[in-house]
Amino acid sequence: MLSVTIAGVSATLTPTLTWCVSAGTIVSGQGTGAVLADASDVQEEYVTVVVVVGRLPKGCPTTETYLMELPEAAPASAHGGGGAEGRDVSGDGAGESAR
Repeated sequence: MLSVTIAGVSATLTPTLTWCVSAGTIVSGQGTGAVLADASDVQEEYVTVVVVVGRLPKGCPTTETYLMELPEAAPASAHGGGGAEGRDVSGDGAGESAR
């Protein structure tokens, strides 16, 4: 799960959050402060995650980009299971920022 915290703005502001991932699918959290993406079919080693914040005062940064390293895919099981089960884009939002 990747999350973002908005601080230093008036409590009366209601920012909007829009998340995008370069590969995989957002499965929960779109529009909230935390997002979970499924990367089970992703072949790349890294996924770029972008959050765009709307309704902030003029001059505030509105976009943050993170480069998230994906965990290695689990080995295929003896029962013929796929090898990429459980690959999630996850982090604490303090990962590599590419502003």
